[in-house]
Amino acid sequence: MEARTRVLLVAGIVAVAAVVVWRQASTRDPWVAPPEVESPPDEPPIQPAVVPPQRTLVDDIETDERASDVASPATGRATEDASSQVEPGPIVHVVDAQTGSELSGIRVEWGVPWQFAQQRMPRGGRSETFALSPFLLPRDRPRLAGTTRTYWFRAEGYGWQRESVSDEATEEMTVRLERAGDLEVWILGPKLPPNTALRLSKSPSNLPLAELDAELDRAQLFVGLEPGRYSARVQQGAWFDRPLELGSADVEVRAGERTVVEIAVRDTVPPPARVRVGGTLRISRRWRNTERVYLSLQPERDLARLDDTWHTVYFRDLERTDDPEVYRWSVANAIYPGRYLLTIQGTEHRELLVVPPEGADELQIVVPDPAEVTVRLRDSSTGDAVELERISWHTEVPAEVRGYGLEVVERDEDEAAFHFQAPVGRIQVVVRDERFALQKPWLDLLPGENEFELELVPPSPR
Repeated sequence: MEARTRVLLVAGIVAVAAVVVWRQASTRDPWVAPPEVESPPDEPPIQPAVVPPQRTLVDDIETDERASDVASPATGRATEDASSQVEPGPIVHVVDAQTGSELSGIRVEWGVPWQFAQQRMPRGGRSETFALSPFLLPRDRPRLAGTTRTYWFRAEGYGWQRESVSDEATEEMTVRLERAGDLEVWILGPKLPPNTALRLSKSPSNLPLAELDAELDRAQLFVGLEPGRYSARVQQGAWFDRPLELGSADVEVRAGERTVVEIAVRDTVPPPARVRVGGTLRISRRWRNTERVYLSLQPERDLARLDDTWHTVYFRDLERTDDPEVYRWSVANAIYPGRYLLTIQGTEHRELLVVPPEGADELQIVVPDPAEVTVRLRDSSTGDAVELERISWHTEVPAEVRGYGLEVVERDEDEAAFHFQAPVGRIQVVVRDERFALQKPWLDLLPGENEFELELVPPSPR
């Protein structure tokens, strides 16, 4: 059966909800953790925190395995560092923002992964320490014309300052640091549930500036905070997904001082026992590239507070049966009972999977047959074909699901169209181009060939 539909899309209300795509492989961000700070024998150990605001110190570690003492403040270079084989950058003066005096005990970080750099978080990159200012800006790779790199600077008693530096820069530069304060947090209570974090935010915002794995009866230290009012919160679950708050405290941080605060956490219900889960997967041989198909189980909100790990079963781990379209599957590790968003990656079929308290080994998953889809784009004003590199789409998702992904389709230049397979049923196509209004039509797919021509209209005047 063939379905041909011509759709005229008119720009509507401009309020569009952003789609959050989470592709998470573990419960914690993959940053390089700093080493522990040694404390006096009669005091509990101090755990440094990473603090992302522009003028906030991330930790009080002066050296690590990637940094060594500089031989001279004139050169500022560490003789044992691998980056010494690369031409250094310009001379840097790190000074007190108020007095202009050169500072000592300076830490520099760069090469921070993009997910932290977007938040101005100096995590997971390279670092080097310098005894005195001035020094030569460290580099770990050759200069590239037209390239700008981001560096973070701090000194003992001062907050972080972020600077963008061109690879072609040769003139001396000055970084001015503001005085900072510290916050020491003690969490008190009978027991902490799994997946619990200590988060710091700047009042009145709830966006976390720093995060530590919460620990009981142990000093946890946020160093180099910009003076002001903060909220320290003990929360279970991801910060962006309505975490369960177990305790909090509002504090005032002052420059040159260490503020100490205690947070008493309330008791929680013990987590349920983990169980085994598995069953059968039926997928038609009409789906192309089935060897790339895999199962993804994403815990839903209440469950994610216990463990927000996404569980994956790859095609190579599926067990064949006598039926060439049926496979047996099982999750390698025991998981908590509850609700999961099940996605058959490669087909984008989604359904809500409920794992009972006793576990299950006969859960049946049936992927709908594939529909062949062709989408063409035309300019509503001229009737000409619109050249666009890619579009995206997704299947229907249960309303209570907290997040999902989009499939991206590249344009077939020879046919000036987008071709893809999708499960029979409803899908939403997303067309983004600055020349036109955002379009997000729902399309009904039937078995066989489905062709759609979407007419794009100019954006609404602002």
